[in-house]
Amino acid sequence: MDELENNGEQNDDGGASFGENAPVSRWSFVKYGAAAGLGALALAGAQPAHARTTTPTEEAEAPEPTDLAAGLATGVATEEAEDLEPTDEATDEAEDLEPTDEATDEAEDLEPTDEASDEAEAPDAKLLESDREVLDVYINEGYLKMVDDSLVYFRGFGDRPTEKNDANPSLTIKPKVFLKDDTWVDSRIYPVGAPEPPRGTPTPLQPDPNNPGQYYVRRSYWGSFMPERVIVAETGSKITLRVHNRLAKEHELAIHKAGDDGEDVSTGKIAPGKVGMLELKAPEPGVYIYSDPGNQPVERTLGLYGALVVMDPSDAWCISPDAAEFERQWVWLCHAVDPVWANIEAKGGTVDPVRQKAVPRYFTLNGRSGYESMGMTRNGGVEPGRR
Repeated sequence: MDELENNGEQNDDGGASFGENAPVSRWSFVKYGAAAGLGALALAGAQPAHARTTTPTEEAEAPEPTDLAAGLATGVATEEAEDLEPTDEATDEAEDLEPTDEATDEAEDLEPTDEASDEAEAPDAKLLESDREVLDVYINEGYLKMVDDSLVYFRGFGDRPTEKNDANPSLTIKPKVFLKDDTWVDSRIYPVGAPEPPRGTPTPLQPDPNNPGQYYVRRSYWGSFMPERVIVAETGSKITLRVHNRLAKEHELAIHKAGDDGEDVSTGKIAPGKVGMLELKAPEPGVYIYSDPGNQPVERTLGLYGALVVMDPSDAWCISPDAAEFERQWVWLCHAVDPVWANIEAKGGTVDPVRQKAVPRYFTLNGRSGYESMGMTRNGGVEPGRR
């Protein structure tokens, strides 16, 4: 259970390529889930069908992508969604439990595109103006409010230094993208600069004249909205992390199975107050879990985990060059929370997972717990389009 898992399945039609004039349902989408939870870090997804869809008609060609729109999916599973209020956007946001999460959302570099517009806005040139080659990561601790307003102790890989009693502890990395020029930018959208679907729901290209109620998808167009804890890297880029251990015990950051021979790549143990370095070339396209592997699975249960998503920029909307095409991708990070374990560690103790069995009290999906994870709210203040 401690190894990264990849389980595949296809829909009834096997994900086969579509004919020249075959319609594709508006609600036919692809998704890839990365799950990190108690006792295991599991990658849940689907086996891609090695075929690309063809353009349904010459008149139905999608608009040309922007110059910045380059990337690759990490896995697919096609399925027909029920005609309900869209809820998939609620799974594309991480750590909504932070006290001032709405304020941090407003500070993101990329704002959603106009809901009434299907066309891509000109990408901000400043997105690519970066001399940053090293990403600083901080191992922090703090308390987060759960869905029942309880405060629970967590640890996490943050992107700024914060203290244990901070009202807004940095316990997750805001989405970053390592570009093929070896620099990184802040971006929740990949491909960088691609338009975000209005309220998280891709709108179709046009109705299918031969099949009432069905639509042609807008191919090679929509960007994917990455949740917190996700680092995106383009194949061939150099990933350099400088990890600061701000806690009282030694810790580590390891990217599992990302090495040349499928081995873990790690900073090694980092003493309290010290800094460790991790450098590697982005591996093959896919999703790779990163975590602190110490005292498994305690550190992961406390929050020291995330996902590295690797994409090949040579074919922006496919799993890999010449493989199955997707409309948009999703990353789901699942977490089981045990407040008893958290309380022991918060007081300076060390949990023995063999003698002290875990009993999770909360379960989160991209940081949301309970009814919050369903994304059913109609409260505009929650910004459902950004989930």
